[in-house]
Amino acid sequence: LEPDLSRDGLQIAAKIRRSGIPTERHGYSPERVYFATNREPDASINAINDPDSFFGGDRGHLLYGTCEVSIPYKRKPGSLPEPSILRLEFSQDPAKHVVLMEIELLPNADFWKQLRAAVDASPDKQLMLFVHGYCATFRDAARRTAQVAYDINYQGPSMFFSWPAGAESESFEEKVNYLKDLRRAEESDEDLITVLAGISRYSGAKSIHLVAHSMGNFILTEALKTIDDRRPAGVTQTPLFDQVALAAPDINAREFVERTGERILPFSRRFTVYASTQDKALQLSKAVNGFEPLGFLN
Repeated sequence: LEPDLSRDGLQIAAKIRRSGIPTERHGYSPERVYFATNREPDASINAINDPDSFFGGDRGHLLYGTCEVSIPYKRKPGSLPEPSILRLEFSQDPAKHVVLMEIELLPNADFWKQLRAAVDASPDKQLMLFVHGYCATFRDAARRTAQVAYDINYQGPSMFFSWPAGAESESFEEKVNYLKDLRRAEESDEDLITVLAGISRYSGAKSIHLVAHSMGNFILTEALKTIDDRRPAGVTQTPLFDQVALAAPDINAREFVERTGERILPFSRRFTVYASTQDKALQLSKAVNGFEPLGFLN
């Protein structure tokens, strides 16, 4: 389909399919994941024919859709294999690599209808939302979401929120610019609030699980604090989510322990923090921000 990239925020429809992929699906599982993104799409001819390059690193309107990602049967769990020159691999093969095969943009009403149908078809009526971190492209987020859902045998639709943290077209220096990503993260919490409100209102999920990684935790916690600020006085916050996993959270540990944690804990039945002192991105965060990141605790 030729993309209709109108800017009304409602009626955007497009299908971007990777060229040169056989119609027969041998050696891999085609995983369907849902997405919301505030990245600006690229309407150039090259991008329209390449799902990897379709979404860039600039902030745009909030868009919704689905992705198809190949998960090879012969692959180590947790891995995201890519072509290697050492193995004389010069192109992506869905039977060998985790490949972003297709992006389909959907009008808002169609998106929520499809997502609700997928939730209704799941055994426990559940939904998982992933928020990626620093220096991650749309392709990175799609592949990681599909890989996680596949490897844990998740029984329900998986979805990701992709904010402008990098693009395939950017140079290495641009991609690893921490302060640029932090600025764009600060601009994205209202869009995540809109996504969370939509999930709560339209998905029909009885259990909503959130997984945030690295700087994605900053967006998530800021969004939850803003929701808490807007809660009418005297109204008790009821749990909106079931499991919330904060993976390598790039947020101020002292601030979280003394203030933020107490404010956001009522939003979920269970919060889990995954931390490591070997995380290089959090080492950078500590040097730039001057605080101990929550995910860097020993």
